[in-house]
Order: sequence, then structure tokens, then C-alpha cells
Amino acid sequence: MEQLFLSLPYHTSYAPADFVISDCNRIAYEKIRQKYVPSTHILGIIGDIGTGKTHLTSVFHSVNPTASLITPQVLKQKDLFAIPAHSFIIDDADMIKDETGFFHIINIARERKGMVLYTAKTAPNFWKIRLPDLKSRLSSSELIFLKPIDTILHFNILEKLFSDRQIMVNPDIIDYILNSIKPDVQSLKKFVEYFDNTLLRYRRSPSKKLAKEVFSEYPAMLNKE
Repeated sequence: MEQLFLSLPYHTSYAPADFVISDCNRIAYEKIRQKYVPSTHILGIIGDIGTGKTHLTSVFHSVNPTASLITPQVLKQKDLFAIPAHSFIIDDADMIKDETGFFHIINIARERKGMVLYTAKTAPNFWKIRLPDLKSRLSSSELIFLKPIDTILHFNILEKLFSDRQIMVNPDIIDYILNSIKPDVQSLKKFVEYFDNTLLRYRRSPSKKLAKEVFSEYPAMLNKE
């Protein structure tokens, strides 16, 4: 008989200690940990969804605790110079609409000898920037491109996704999942969600058999290449 279950919230950890280092992100991680400041005072971390950009901003904040997170809401402030920070973090900078505010933040960081760390899916030359001054500033950014996620990192990410939900799985189960699933982070997240729901619904223990059943129920996640 199918059991009712509660969909409990779970916490995705972005703690610096939980950042998974691999060849695809090592350069960005090491520069941030070494408190590297580019001569232009602007560092862009460029990578696709799921490559760890947001987690890297958490690492940056851990070594620059006075850095201020800049959001579209913050940019609406009339006096950006009143923000008591030398360095700034802008996640998903390619989605920022307030170009004037963005430009002012860069200037503040330069004047205070701090820096702006921003993340984006593409380099600034692909953005539709109308403000010439901002376009000029961003063109001088030092950029670090995150490489496509490798197999080792996929393994560690999947292990972490299970851990975030307090699910203990054997390495052979993770190997089976990775050999079967589409190689992208979104598929890994969906699989763990479905796997967790199935565990709760039927009150079963993690197993390779259960993983096969999840794939059987959600075949769209299978890697058919």
C-alpha cells in the first residue's frame, strides 16, 4: 500500500567548506582563495547553469567578509556610495537591468581599491549593454571561464545532493546513476528529488534497484547517446 508522505524542505549548502574542487573550477577557486585582485578591479566568473558560480561567490565572501552582495533591489538605492564596502558581489550580472547603478558600483570599488566579482552565463561582449561607460568598464574585466563539469565533479555533486537531503548512498549506486543519466546538473537535481520522494513514499532504503525504478518512471532523464 502506498504511503502518504510529507514533502519536507531541504537545505542546499553553499558553505565554502562544501565547495567541490575539480579541474573545471580550480583556477577560479584558487584565485578567489588567494584574495586575488585584478588590475582593473573587476573579475568575472563565466559558466553555464550548474557550474558552481553562486557557490564561488560564497567562497569569495568567506575571504572578503565585508564584501556587499549587490542585487537589483540594492541598485535602486539613491546613494550607492553609502554602502560601507570596498568589494562587491554581483551574481547573474548578465540579468542586471540598472546599467547606471552597475557602473557606479564598479567605480566605487575602483575608488576604494576593492573589486567587483560578478558571475554570468556569458562574457560581457555578448550582453546587450546600452550604456557606453558600462560597456567600456566591463570590457576590461578579467574573465575566468569555468570548464564543462567532469566526471569526478559530477560524482561529487551527486554525492552532495544526496547529503543535502540526508540520504546515505553507496558509491556503486552513484556510479550506476551517472552511467545512466544525462550528464547535466539539472538532471542530477531532478533525479535526487524523485529518488527522495520515492524513498519517503514507500519507506524503502536507498538501492540500485530503487534507482532503476526511478529511471523507469522518468525515462526522460536517461542518457540515450
